[in-house]
Amino acid sequence: MKIFDLEDELKAIIKENTKEYKLNVHPKSENESEPRAPIVIIGNQPREVLQNIIPCVIIKTPNGKNTLLEKLLTLAIGVVIYETDTSTAYKTIYEIIDKISTAIIEKGIILQEFEILPTYEWNISDEEMYPFWAGNLNFHIVAKNVYRTDVDDFIYGKDWGKNGE
Repeated sequence: MKIFDLEDELKAIIKENTKEYKLNVHPKSENESEPRAPIVIIGNQPREVLQNIIPCVIIKTPNGKNTLLEKLLTLAIGVVIYETDTSTAYKTIYEIIDKISTAIIEKGIILQEFEILPTYEWNISDEEMYPFWAGNLNFHIVAKNVYRTDVDDFIYGKDWGKNGE
């Protein structure tokens, strides 16, 4: 499906733009103990123990709408980190959100089919999850429309079959 291709392309962009970060992992992480770049995940937040997957960036296209005028998709990107210093956490979340959003907006068109609109929204989660911190980005993407084709012959003056007689 083309949305998965879009998400794969975005995953590569995000990985490239976050690879320089060495973010803390939870002290009880079963996977690693050294700071690392965020894992980039496509789809829903994994149900594994949070301390084992954070820091991470989650990409998903949770909804869309196809009309006569356009096909509009919503792209949601979540950034989650572990940091005990609140000031560092706040600064880091904003840096990552800014870096990701800039890279995506500058890309503009992805796979010659998806246009990233320059207007986007972001927020830092209000929920108290200390020492975990989350930020969110929401983009709108215009994709090629899907139209019905069952009346093409009629429109173009060709034989439309029994029903068009």
